[in-house]
Amino acid sequence: MELFRGVAAFIGWLTGSVAGIAAIFYACGYLVARAHLNMLGLFGLFEFPKERYLQEGGKFFTVLASMLIVDMLPLLVLMLYLLTAIFFLFIVFVAACHVLPLQTFADRCRKLISIFKAFPKGKPWLWSLLLLVCLAYVLVFFVMDYYNDFAAVLGISNVLYHSSESLSELPNIARIERWLLEGDSPRLHAYFLHLLEGEFLALVVLTAAWYTTVPFHKVRLWVISPFLLIVTLYTLFTPMAYGVLVRPTKYAVVSFRWKEKVLDKESAVFYLLNKTDREVVVWDEASQKVSCLSSEAFESMQVVGLQALFRKQIQDP
Repeated sequence: MELFRGVAAFIGWLTGSVAGIAAIFYACGYLVARAHLNMLGLFGLFEFPKERYLQEGGKFFTVLASMLIVDMLPLLVLMLYLLTAIFFLFIVFVAACHVLPLQTFADRCRKLISIFKAFPKGKPWLWSLLLLVCLAYVLVFFVMDYYNDFAAVLGISNVLYHSSESLSELPNIARIERWLLEGDSPRLHAYFLHLLEGEFLALVVLTAAWYTTVPFHKVRLWVISPFLLIVTLYTLFTPMAYGVLVRPTKYAVVSFRWKEKVLDKESAVFYLLNKTDREVVVWDEASQKVSCLSSEAFESMQVVGLQALFRKQIQDP
């Protein structure tokens, strides 16, 4: 009987976990797809099925994990080497203090540490307040700098209809639009990693603020609310930035067998953006237009390749 109860409890926990993971995937996939369509200038023209949002969310986390492993692993290894070197130097210093005539210097260091420990005696909140001020400084002058970088990405729209003469007047946005139109994936990925650094730094500062504000338990949530707000915003912005910078812009190139001969569409190149039972949404590269074609307008549709939407080469002015 106990075995069955344990199995039932495990199944209940697993069901709840799967539902929670699916909800996270769906929410992130929705943000990714919406940001991507807004960047292209297709927002509001069609809707993806719910299964597509789950797929987009799964791809987001898969690519995110891959990028972190590939790009952040060398940095983590370097940090490990640095920490090992610092620990080794500390051991050498402690050993030297006992072997060499450095006892006076070591005593002074211990005395200085004892002074710092005795400084807030009877007022344990004082060190917490000083550390909180330092964390607030880091939040305002370092973490919040990334807000403008996120805003530049999320301010991009209608790139599908852009050319070298129609880039944004804002230099930060125009720079990213140029990378998109040129298909400069290395720079786009590097910019996304830069935004991930902002998200990581915000999480570190929030964690430090949470443990620093232990003496202020009555107003703890109010004190850390600015840190929590920035982390929440960056967490929402990250999948949206992925939808603009990293999500592939390759779509299927299709050809149609029309029921009635249409001269201006015989040699056109169509990119398949979305398909339902009733219609297909395509991008006509020649006329630079988005078309919604009824399924009754053609007999069949054939996929002839896979190409990126942006193949324009923009020359620097």
